[in-house]
Amino acid sequence: MSERQELIINRLREEGTKTVEFFRSISENDFQQQVYTTGPQWDARNLLAHFVSAERTFAFYGRDILNGGEGAPEDFVIDEFNETQVGRMKTASAADLIEQFEEARVSTIHLLESMSDADLDRVGRHPWFGKVPLGNMIKLIYRHTMIHQRDIKKAIETKQPVPHVDGLISLPKGHYSCHHVKTPSANASPTITNLQSRFSKASHPNNGRSPRHQNKTHRGRRKMSLPISPTPKAAS
Repeated sequence: MSERQELIINRLREEGTKTVEFFRSISENDFQQQVYTTGPQWDARNLLAHFVSAERTFAFYGRDILNGGEGAPEDFVIDEFNETQVGRMKTASAADLIEQFEEARVSTIHLLESMSDADLDRVGRHPWFGKVPLGNMIKLIYRHTMIHQRDIKKAIETKQPVPHVDGLISLPKGHYSCHHVKTPSANASPTITNLQSRFSKASHPNNGRSPRHQNKTHRGRRKMSLPISPTPKAAS
């Protein structure tokens, strides 16, 4: 295993442990605290579900890239996709979601352990940043949870939701951009394919972007909003 892999794995483990400890430390009332002033008005429990689903989806697209695929499709309406998939987890308890997050993070680490150092340089499509190296895409997994977790903590401490602009993150150095990409492969999972069709530009009345999805820029960077898992089940 290369030094690059070890560094990323260590961060995934460390940040994953911090996330689990954080959610185990907060009260039931804290889980009901609205976190953001805009968007779907998720509470802390909703964001934990978002962590679970986003982690699984990144692992799914990571495997797709390793198998020669291109990663996420270009035409996701990500906000709508996120809201729908988090809604599918509305009956899961906080304890169950914490366990699912632990399993999803272990699955991500196993994926990285199965890769070669050269695999980190494979380029695939991230749903917000376009074409990026797989190594950078994996780094965004723990950076994503770090940013949201910071906002959850602030909302709980102040008993007030925070502006979603606080959730902006920057792309790791060495990223690529891509404005012309192909449509999803016919080899994609049937469940993923169905969701891609449902949440594609062709099925959306606003050119594939919800009003809240548009103009999400800050100094040339897009706000981080990750896709959600193809299924609500725990990752194997």
